[in-house]
Amino acid sequence: MASLEDRPEPESKEKSFASDKTMDDKYNVEAAEIRANEALRLPISEAIPIYEQLLTLFPTAAKYWKQYVEAHMAVNNDDATKQIFSRCLLNCFQVPLWRCYIRFIRKANDKKGLDGQDETKKAFDFMLSYVGVSYHSTLMDVIDVYTVLLWIGLYI
Repeated sequence: MASLEDRPEPESKEKSFASDKTMDDKYNVEAAEIRANEALRLPISEAIPIYEQLLTLFPTAAKYWKQYVEAHMAVNNDDATKQIFSRCLLNCFQVPLWRCYIRFIRKANDKKGLDGQDETKKAFDFMLSYVGVSYHSTLMDVIDVYTVLLWIGLYI
């Protein structure tokens, strides 16, 4: 007879629910949220297939794009981060995703001095040219971006 320690742990209800629901109805937002939360707890190498699946089903979900790119940023995988941004920015005009992009650009250019500041300013201008005309952005979002610009000294 096997002891309790020898038995495999049963799969969590949340995990099996997400897998079952994803298979039954691929556009089930509740199951997608569970999968996204599951990906947060995994190493990025294991989470990539989950993010790719979610983004195949929900290609304009800025929340999932941001979560995916932040997972790569956390492990300093700049090449993957750039690739993900190139896939999502022009399809998702959500300000939080673009702020994440600016945060990445600032970090990447931080040690480049004036050249880095110029590149960061260009990235802000790029963002404003797209997000500023988007119906997803609000006046307060744009004001918030300009406040950040003033704070770091790019538009003084």
